[in-house]
Amino acid sequence: MENIVEDIVFKKDDLLNQESTIQLLLEYVDANLFETDNDIQLTIVEILEFIWTLVDNTILVPQLLNANCVSFTLKWINTNDLSLTIQRTSIRLLYNIARHEQGCDALNGANAIHLLKEFKHRILDPTVDDAAYEDMRLLFSMALALLTEPKENESNAKSLRKILDQLMQLTINTARKKNHKYGDFDISEPLVVFTKLFVHDEIIHYCIKESEVKDMKASSKIAFFCDLMMQFRGALANDDELDQRTLTALMNIIWSISFHHDYVDELKSNAKFLITVKSLANDDGEGWIEKYVPKHMSSVKKAAARILWNLDESSPG
Repeated sequence: MENIVEDIVFKKDDLLNQESTIQLLLEYVDANLFETDNDIQLTIVEILEFIWTLVDNTILVPQLLNANCVSFTLKWINTNDLSLTIQRTSIRLLYNIARHEQGCDALNGANAIHLLKEFKHRILDPTVDDAAYEDMRLLFSMALALLTEPKENESNAKSLRKILDQLMQLTINTARKKNHKYGDFDISEPLVVFTKLFVHDEIIHYCIKESEVKDMKASSKIAFFCDLMMQFRGALANDDELDQRTLTALMNIIWSISFHHDYVDELKSNAKFLITVKSLANDDGEGWIEKYVPKHMSSVKKAAARILWNLDESSPG
């Protein structure tokens, strides 16, 4: 079922009038969480993976909110003694809901940050060295970053080293794939999280100068972000929401980087990068992309103008 859903291209209202069916599935899961029958447990996992895949299409999140997806998910992460599979799927559901503005609002309105932090203390033992727990810790950190106002996010790079390394590596891994997907993640996902974290100077410096990554072909982290941005330059010419979100996130990331004198010379020395930024600052496709700019990010055009201003290449319009 999950594989079939992954191959479907959804549109905004494709779940219209289907919310009650989704809610029935969620209610079935909720009623059978502790059922020991193997067939029922398998059914629960399949249902959760199906809904997880639906929520991964962020355009469907508003309709899934109507199916009480938030209340069920928060209830499950606040429930003791659930299987690791259900715990991980619940965190993944919550994270995917948080990728949409309306999802963030619904989660924050339901005290999700507090419940997430309780989940961390109860479940995410930092001494456990296990791939499944590491994956949950990453999802937890990404969800928390999306739900938290940028200035309120954790700013201590030392305490976030492992997560920042994971996010950088995830970005590199997705960038190396032809479809820009790695595992369950699209390349836009770690980048959007970075836009929230890069308001903190210490985090920027750690990611650019110290983060430990493998298989990065670019000569530096700055070059990596610039090269990646240029790959997505054409996002304004198509209607792919994820591509546009990726470009928007990259422009905001580079804008944050451009405030720091340590990195200005490298940015200014990249002629192709400067030409691309100047082009984006004047792109006519801007009116369309505005629909997809999360409130904590600036549009591509505005970010481009501010990058040029920081690099003394032009004044902002």
